[in-house]
Amino acid sequence: MLNMYTIDGKGNYRFRFKTSNGIEREETGIKAYEGEPNEHLSVVGKYSYINENGEKVSVLYSANERGYHILPLGTNTSGVPGNVVATLLG
Repeated sequence: MLNMYTIDGKGNYRFRFKTSNGIEREETGIKAYEGEPNEHLSVVGKYSYINENGEKVSVLYSANERGYHILPLGTNTSGVPGNVVATLLG
């Protein structure tokens, strides 16, 4: 099992957890356009679980000023650095 959470003074954050039954989640939020009228958090995350066939299922998502989106694994999202996405993909 694993549980970690970090946040900086600007509101950027990252968390990750893993449970004994195979559920995992990781998310990073980065403040975009800080101090501007369109300031928002740009979020990218991934969650995984074990399905009824014993297979690991992973879902990559993003959320920003345009809403919440499920993404194909391997997708890079605009506004989120590639290295952040790479850490989520494992």
